[in-house]
Amino acid sequence: NGSEVLMSLLLNKTLHVSMVAFAFEVLSDCYKMTALSFPTVLNRLDISAFDLCKVIEPLVRSEVNLNLPKEVKKHLYAIEETSLECLSWKPGSTFYKHMIEARSPTGKGDSEGDNSSSAFQKVNPLPKCFGRPETRIADSNSSTSSSPSEKTLEEFFKKVAKLCTFRLIDLCNRLERDCMFKKKNGDLVDSAMILEQVVSIVEYVIYEQTRLLYNRHVDQIILSSLYGVCKVNQIGVTFRDIVHHYSKQTQCKQEV
Repeated sequence: NGSEVLMSLLLNKTLHVSMVAFAFEVLSDCYKMTALSFPTVLNRLDISAFDLCKVIEPLVRSEVNLNLPKEVKKHLYAIEETSLECLSWKPGSTFYKHMIEARSPTGKGDSEGDNSSSAFQKVNPLPKCFGRPETRIADSNSSTSSSPSEKTLEEFFKKVAKLCTFRLIDLCNRLERDCMFKKKNGDLVDSAMILEQVVSIVEYVIYEQTRLLYNRHVDQIILSSLYGVCKVNQIGVTFRDIVHHYSKQTQCKQEV
């Protein structure tokens, strides 16, 4: 009932700390407090970007009436985007706790090794995948209701897939403008077909091979998937061409 839901919220320490982090991020951006530049607040409060992002969208909605300045909203959305693209996938992220609770047979897991950001650090047992939305809809006919972790992850994966699609549309448009989608014999290839194939592969990785994103950046999956589709379709686009146009995108990161 309502009182039980309210009590669970009051006892949720992670939620409270996330709200504090949200408040600090708003203040640091408003007053240009460089000493608290992102992700300093997360490190000081010892919380994951995944947890902070769970409160950003609900609090910046217009119906909440926080009346946040446009620049502050831009800062908060940038934090959410950074979490979706890389921070949530890092070792130690609470994303993996939710994955284990939602998909592990036992609902439990242990971290092996130290707390470093090594790509070889294991989360045991780390579920292979979350599963496609249509598969979960079919399973929802059973009497078992979705857990809180599952609902949280459903929203998270939708945002990741949407972010990847937007970036792929822009990248494919850049390549098309330079007439890059040509076969070796000079024939042009429909960019819409290329985009559809790459989006399908990226979504397959996100939902069916989720473990591949562990300690990686989603742009790595985007670039490699686009290159693979170009090779399969015998299009004369080199990986250097793709990286060159990727470097012109606003979110480009050197480490990718």
